[in-house]
Amino acid sequence: MSGGTLEILEQARAVWQADESDIERFDDGFYWWPGRHRVLVRCEQGTTAERGQTWRLSVRTDFALDVDISDPKIKLGLKVMASVSPTFSWVYAPAELLKKYDLPRDTNIWFQSIVYVRPETESWLPAFFARLAILQPIDAQRLGGSSFVEMLGGKPDLTGPKAFEPDSTYDDILNVGQDLFAPIGQELCRWLGDSEFEEIVERFGRSDRCFGTGDSSGLTLETPFGPNSALIRLRTDVKHPALGTGLLVSTQLPVFDTLDATMETCEWLNYLAASSWTDVPTLASWQPKEVQEGRFSPAIGTMIPNALYAPGLATNMALWSLGLARWAKEAFWSDLEDSTMAEIFETRFGGSES
Repeated sequence: MSGGTLEILEQARAVWQADESDIERFDDGFYWWPGRHRVLVRCEQGTTAERGQTWRLSVRTDFALDVDISDPKIKLGLKVMASVSPTFSWVYAPAELLKKYDLPRDTNIWFQSIVYVRPETESWLPAFFARLAILQPIDAQRLGGSSFVEMLGGKPDLTGPKAFEPDSTYDDILNVGQDLFAPIGQELCRWLGDSEFEEIVERFGRSDRCFGTGDSSGLTLETPFGPNSALIRLRTDVKHPALGTGLLVSTQLPVFDTLDATMETCEWLNYLAASSWTDVPTLASWQPKEVQEGRFSPAIGTMIPNALYAPGLATNMALWSLGLARWAKEAFWSDLEDSTMAEIFETRFGGSES
C-alpha cells in the first residue's frame, strides 16, 4: 500500500474515529462496521494523461438483498427514496444487464459515493468526503431497520459482528446526522450571500464551453451537450427534509424520453459510475426529472449540509458538475456533436448571446 493510499484512508478513518476492532483491512482499503451494515472503503491509485497521479476513493454501504428490481412499483419506490438521499447513489445492477447474462432478477442494492483525489486536493478532500459519506451507514441503519426493505420485498443486507447486536453497540458516529448536521441545518444557509457564486461565473462561465449567470444566492451554468446544453445549478433556497439548509448542486441533461426509458438510463449511469473509473466525483443518484408532462430527463442533485460549509467548496462542486455532464455525454451519447454555447443561444433565441 503506497504512502498516498495509506494517508488518504487514514484521513477517512480519523474523521470517523473508527476503532481498529471494527475494521478489517485489505491491500487498498478496509471494511468497517459502525452498525449493522458493512461499509467498504477503497482507495485505488491510477494515472491519467490529463490529470496525472490520481486516487479513486470510494465508500460503499451494503443495504438490501433479494430485491426484484424488474417490478415497476419497486423501481418507483427506489426512485423516490434516492431523490432525497443527499450525498450518495442508490446502486444496483440494471435489469438489462441481468437479462443479458441470465442472472436472477433478485439483486442487491447498495449505497455508494466516489471522489477522485489528486496531490492538490489530498490535504482536504478525503476528510471532507468522509464527512459526506457517513450519511450512507446512517441511512442504511435507519431504513434497514424500518419496514421499507420489506416493502421492497427484500431483506436487510447484514454482515459482521454487529449484524444482530443491540443499538448500544453501534458507533456514536451514526448520530452525527441528528446531533450535528440537522441542528446546524436549522440556521440560515451558510452559502447565502457568498461572493463565490459570482466569481465562479466570471472565471468559468464566459466561454463557448460554459456560460453562466449568478448572484449572491446561487448560480446557473450551461455547457454544450450535443446541439443543446446541460444545465447546472447551485442553490441556497432549498431545504433537505432531514438535514435542513445547505447547498443544492444539480445537473440536468438535455435528453428527453419516457419515465421508464429515463429510469433505465439513470440505472446505467449510477451503475457505471460505481463500477468504473470516471475521473469525476459521484455524490448522488441520477434520477428521472419531469420537464413536461410525460417527458423526463436524467438529473442528479447533491445536498451539501450546512455544517460542511467551506470557502472554495462551491467552486469545486461547480467544476465537478461540469465534468459529470461531460462524462455522461461521452459514456452514453458520444455520437452527438457539440455546438458552441454561441450556436446554442443563436438557435434558442434567434441571435448570438453578447
